Amino acid sequence: MVFFVIGMVMEKTQGHICHSYIEAEHCEVAQCNQMCAAKWKGTGTCEPPTGTPLTQTCYCAFNCET
Repeated sequence: MVFFVIGMVMEKTQGHICHSYIEAEHCEVAQCNQMCAAKWKGTGTCEPPTGTPLTQTCYCAFNCET
């Protein structure tokens, strides 16, 4: 039964775009893209600082299947 439920969840996420963040002191677009490609085979962009202390964030977008 557990395998059936997991299979249903995977089926519903296929083809969708997932997102994740990688925190960094200073985000560089090229490095962010490389990290996202290596980790999830996706692409990355730098987001402005939001936290305390202020840190830039690498925002990754990738296919949920990976």
